Amino acid sequence: MVKTLLVTLTTLLCLTACAPEGSALDEGSWDLLDAGKADGVGSSTYGALARLSVPRELEAMRAAMVVLDDDVLPHEAKAFRKQIGRLRDHVDMFAFAYKPGKHRDAWKEIRDELDVGYESVGHFKDLFDVQDVIDPAQAEYDLDEVADQRDEVLTWAAGFGEPAHAAEVDAYLAAPSIDKLYDRPKADQARFYWREAGIEPDHDLSGLKNIARLQRALIDEARDDLAETPEIGKLTKEEHAIAFHDFRKRIRSIEKITTYFPEITRPKDAEEAAALLPTVVEAVDRYGALNDRIGAYLRAKDGDDDDRADDIADDIADGWDELLAWQEDVDLDEVLDDLRATVRK
Repeated sequence: MVKTLLVTLTTLLCLTACAPEGSALDEGSWDLLDAGKADGVGSSTYGALARLSVPRELEAMRAAMVVLDDDVLPHEAKAFRKQIGRLRDHVDMFAFAYKPGKHRDAWKEIRDELDVGYESVGHFKDLFDVQDVIDPAQAEYDLDEVADQRDEVLTWAAGFGEPAHAAEVDAYLAAPSIDKLYDRPKADQARFYWREAGIEPDHDLSGLKNIARLQRALIDEARDDLAETPEIGKLTKEEHAIAFHDFRKRIRSIEKITTYFPEITRPKDAEEAAALLPTVVEAVDRYGALNDRIGAYLRAKDGDDDDRADDIADDIADGWDELLAWQEDVDLDEVLDDLRATVRK
C-alpha cells in the first residue's frame, strides 16, 4: 500500500509540474474532478466527489463478496472485510450529500447495515487473528465456533445482496446531491471522521478541498490524543482498552484519507508524504497487533483460562511499554505534524 501511494503521489507531482497554466492539474485548479469538467458549476463539489467515489467502492465490495461460501475460513475473509470498511468509510465521509427521506433515512439504514457486516466479518476473522500466528496452516479452529460465526456472515451477505435490496442500495448511493448539503445529527455520524474533527463540510468548498480540510482537523485531534497516550494505563482494563482502540482508529482514519485521496497532497510534497506515511501505517499496525492480544486476553478470561489470561496480560503490558517507547523514538507527533503540512488548502 505504501509503495502504491509513493507511485501515485510521485506521478501526481510529475503531472502537475508539467501541466500548462490553467489546466485541471495546475496549482490553481487541483481540486477539479476530471469526470465532471464538462458539467459546469458544481462539477467538483463535495456531492460530485461522492458520486465518483461511493459507487466505485460499492462495486469493489460486491466483487470481494465472491470469497464467501459454505467453506470460507476466518483468515480468508480479511480482504472482504477491508472492502466493507472502505465502503463504510466513504459512506461516512460523504454522509452530508445524501438526502434523508421524510419517513426513513436510507443513508442511516445502509450505514448501519454496513456496520453490522463489518462487525460480523470482524468477529469471524478474529477467530484467526487472536491465535497470534502468521501462517493460516498453523491456526487451530473450533469448527463449531467457525460454523456459527460463518453462518452470521453468510446471513448478512445474503440480506445485503438480495436483488431488490441491492438495487435500492445501488440507486441511492449512486445519487448523492451535487449541490446540496443535508443535516446529519452528530448521533448518526461515524465518530472518526467529521464528528471526530468537530466540523462539517463547507458548501463553498469543493469536494477535495473539504476532504483536505477534514484531514487537517483529524491530524490536529490525533496529535492532541497522542500526547495523552502515556496516561492511558493498563490495557486489560476496559476503559483503558477503549481509549487505546479509539486512538488507533483516529490515526487509521488519517492513513486512509491519505491513500483514498492522494490529490490532497501537494505535489511538491508528494515524496515527503510517501516517506512519512510508513511510520503512520506502522503505528496503526502496532496498535492493531496489540489490540489483537487484548482480544485474546478477553477470550481467555471468558473461557475461565486464568493462567493463559495472566500470561497474555503480561505480554500486553510489555507490548504497551514497547509501543509507547517506539512512538517517542520515531517522533510520531512530529511525523503527524509534517504530514499535515503536506495537505493542500
